[in-house]
Amino acid sequence: MPTVHTREAKLYYDICGPKDAPAVVFAHGRGGNAASWWQQMAHFSNRYRCLAFDHRGFGRSTCASGKVLVRYYVEDLGEVLEDAGIKTFSMVCQSMGGWTGLRFALANPDRVRCLVLGNTPGGVMTDALRAHARNRPSTLDNAAFNNYALAPDYHERVPAMGYLYNQIGAFNTGEGPGAWGAMPREERDLDPAKLAGYRTPTLMITGEQDRIFPRAMLHDVAPQIPGCEVHDLPVVGHSAYFEDAPAFNKVVGEFLAKHAAG
Repeated sequence: MPTVHTREAKLYYDICGPKDAPAVVFAHGRGGNAASWWQQMAHFSNRYRCLAFDHRGFGRSTCASGKVLVRYYVEDLGEVLEDAGIKTFSMVCQSMGGWTGLRFALANPDRVRCLVLGNTPGGVMTDALRAHARNRPSTLDNAAFNNYALAPDYHERVPAMGYLYNQIGAFNTGEGPGAWGAMPREERDLDPAKLAGYRTPTLMITGEQDRIFPRAMLHDVAPQIPGCEVHDLPVVGHSAYFEDAPAFNKVVGEFLAKHAAG
């Protein structure tokens, strides 16, 4: 289980797949960790060098108190990539992971071959998204199986998977999830003006039943990311990669086939 030390943090990552294959890095959301990507790591590792990591304060990654801040995410990923010996790569992000992916691509345009933003604005927040976040309910019935990051009826259609989703999230015993929610707007938001000249091929995947970043609101964000394509998935909620892995993997696979090899 590889770990790497960075600014007041110790970061965990998993890596698998052919060493000489193009690399793909997976960045999880607030409710997950590296283990969340089990369906993608298994699917893509036969033809890509796949890496999934725990953000600081999530899963098996630790950090000093008060240091779960977006400002460190690009540096953290850079240290993980250095330790893994990865120079150029494609990146697949979900929710909070989009904050890492879009910022890294901005800072390192020659290293990121393409970027997938799964159910995430990548930090490019609109007034509508901020208002929606303030008004979301904080509790749900059947909490062992239900989760706001899944489609409303997912826990009824696939209760075992709903339970697994919550169990993976329960690995987050550090301060990461709580600290993310408490971060001030100026720490988290990405000014769209900084995207001027952005040239990384980018695909945004939305979910028809996403209750966290609704599809229509992400469609408002996408044009602010130069060249960003959008693909809408039906039925799924905020965690398309988990809820319908075959559909998500197919869309991502087609995008990687165009861009991952450079």
